[in-house]
Amino acid sequence: MGLFSKKPKDPISKYMFLNFGVTPINVALYKEALTHKSFDQNLKNNERLEFLGDSVIDTIVAEFLFETYPNEDEGFLTKMRSRIVSRESLNELGKKLNVLQHVRYFKGNNQYKSLEGNVLEALVGAMYRDFGYEKTKAILYKKVLQSAIDLNQLENTDTDYKSQLLIWAQKNDARIEYKLQEVNGDQKKYLAKLFINGELRSEAVGNSKKEAEKRAAKHTFENLK
Repeated sequence: MGLFSKKPKDPISKYMFLNFGVTPINVALYKEALTHKSFDQNLKNNERLEFLGDSVIDTIVAEFLFETYPNEDEGFLTKMRSRIVSRESLNELGKKLNVLQHVRYFKGNNQYKSLEGNVLEALVGAMYRDFGYEKTKAILYKKVLQSAIDLNQLENTDTDYKSQLLIWAQKNDARIEYKLQEVNGDQKKYLAKLFINGELRSEAVGNSKKEAEKRAAKHTFENLK
């Protein structure tokens, strides 16, 4: 038996059937997931489901990578997970899955950054509430992780660790600060010190300020607990 049982009739259920292979049980959850806070202050918006979906995606991606790469260490798995769940990656996945097709939001002149990724997270949150963890995991494995993501390409992507560290900081309400100083020697070099909430987390030297900061960010990000 597949993930679904019969073809749905209402537009949102049709969308979920075509893109995720499931027919919703509680359609109201998906209407909420597809309602941006700008649409109507009197309606439930998708922020709570987005919060939930963010955590569900993190867990499912971690489990998927653990199973897919049995011989890789924790550092590699952390790196791959950060690439899959990055805002850029989730936005791209949201576009592939056409998540904005039924989103209700005030269009106006506003530019909503990361709308696709946020809606995708909310839809995952809705599926989790509707079907539970195991079925949501099966859906994401089949429709996203095994078909919409190129793992080989991600393995060879040069990660922007400063951006990834900033994303982590935003999620964890942390403050990132870099302090730079020149290093004496025959060639001009720079020492970057990276602080999280005032605590020194790493130091790195580079031939430029940018290179030093990138190295410090890489070291810090790969050692986050």
